[in-house]
Amino acid sequence: IAEKVRPKLTTNLPMAFLIGLLGGIALAFFMEYVDSTIKSREDLEEVVGVPFLGAVPVLTTSDLLSLESERDRNIYVNARPRSTAAEALRSIRTNVLFRTPDSGRDQKRLLIASAVPREGKSFISSNLSSIVAMTGSKVLLIDADLRRPTQHKLFSLSNERGLSSVLVDGAPISSCIQNTHVGGLDIMPSGPRPANPAELLGSDRMTRLLDSLTEYDFVIIDSSPIGAVADPLILSRFVDGVLMVIESNKTNR
Repeated sequence: IAEKVRPKLTTNLPMAFLIGLLGGIALAFFMEYVDSTIKSREDLEEVVGVPFLGAVPVLTTSDLLSLESERDRNIYVNARPRSTAAEALRSIRTNVLFRTPDSGRDQKRLLIASAVPREGKSFISSNLSSIVAMTGSKVLLIDADLRRPTQHKLFSLSNERGLSSVLVDGAPISSCIQNTHVGGLDIMPSGPRPANPAELLGSDRMTRLLDSLTEYDFVIIDSSPIGAVADPLILSRFVDGVLMVIESNKTNR
């Protein structure tokens, strides 16, 4: 009588299931091990060594398409002041005010930078400025990213004159500041792209510019990414605090 020697399903099927299960678990652990991106508050505080201020949710396509104007999509919290993103930025605003040391000035200065490009730094700068202005404070947003300026595009404004016009040509400050559609918020665009951004940002003219903005309660500066150029490090000595924007599951440790 012929008997089937192989395959023995009663043995092979449990073995295959066990090997597949163990292999999947091992692969998951391996992927977690090689993934060096920032994923959580604990990761961030461990790597950077500074307090976590808050998390802003990613806006979905449906959230953005619910607004007709491109400007409203960019300055989302002004168009949707009761949204989850707006509430998250209010929490960050409170944490910033609580943690910013007293510099002896009547004005608060905040520098906003990111680790690498395209992490949402300019979106956070413009929307956080809007949230602060909604409290009744007089706010000036300065686009100090002289290499890849964005703020004038977000607010749909001209970039013909701005920060570089003051620092290079000595233009009157008032001629380089524009009103925005957000009450209490003005903006100084970057202006024409200069040849020596780092030297300009660290100059005495930059110091005098910031010291002359006495009519504003808050000055928020949108800077270049920290990992790309030295501009944020230069600007950090002029401000009361630095807010670093990091995109979860994207930014490498």
